[in-house]
Amino acid sequence: MNEAVVTDFVGDILKAMVAHSNRTIHHDELILSREKQIISKDEEYGGNMEFIVTHNIDDGKVRHVIVVEAKRDALGKGLTQLLLALKSMWETNNDQKTVYGFVTTATLWQLVTFDGQIWKLSESMIVLFGNMPNKEDRWLKSNTQLLDVIYTILSSL
Repeated sequence: MNEAVVTDFVGDILKAMVAHSNRTIHHDELILSREKQIISKDEEYGGNMEFIVTHNIDDGKVRHVIVVEAKRDALGKGLTQLLLALKSMWETNNDQKTVYGFVTTATLWQLVTFDGQIWKLSESMIVLFGNMPNKEDRWLKSNTQLLDVIYTILSSL
């Protein structure tokens, strides 16, 4: 897949999850942004991320919740950028709460969390595989954990 296809696919998943969460839980408090820059408070590091989900808090503050870096060929290529973005998000939020990120090739997704001290990396999750239309039961049974993880994060706000 080329980079544009990967980014569009990732965007479709995130748009659906944010819309569902807003409809069922947050009443339009979650916003999905594309190609957004996160810069640390001391402006020491930062960069553009493919997608960021933010939560509009009652007093007008915005909390960065999820960041996603999409790479067309290898998870490792986006990992350093994701780690720096998570650190910047945590510092910018300034609320001592865990921040979440994903690095993805669209086919594989890996969750990374940061609590201000420790980064935790999950095992990679397979979201797409060959001949999916003929294996819907397999996909529904084994490959929907990404949607569950995203929904759990968004519903915990």
